[in-house]
Amino acid sequence: MGQSSTPLEVPISISDYRPAVGMGTTNQMRNLGGSIGIAIGANILSSTLSSHTAELLSPAQFKSLLGSAEAINSIPKEAQEPVRDAFARAFVRQMQAITGLGAAGLLCALLLVEQKPRFQQN
Repeated sequence: MGQSSTPLEVPISISDYRPAVGMGTTNQMRNLGGSIGIAIGANILSSTLSSHTAELLSPAQFKSLLGSAEAINSIPKEAQEPVRDAFARAFVRQMQAITGLGAAGLLCALLLVEQKPRFQQN
């Protein structure tokens, strides 16, 4: 929700002073944030799966799981439930990380609030 309104707010907040630079910077930060978020999520998934399934799976089976969750059907039946549990734990850890990043972003946004915005001072 906040990311969708940001491009609309940038031209207002920067007034007539280089709106192209402001819009370009905003879009670049959105892309960078998305890339970093995906990297964090993939890292959490990989580390959680490796720590919870190391003794259950061969390296080839583990590699296939990292490629697609559908590979669960190709592993032995007795290992499927622990692998599903590992995926669930990874998902919970990912959501905890995203919640923490969101809270940090909210804190940063609150620290940027000004009593009287700079562009309105005369």
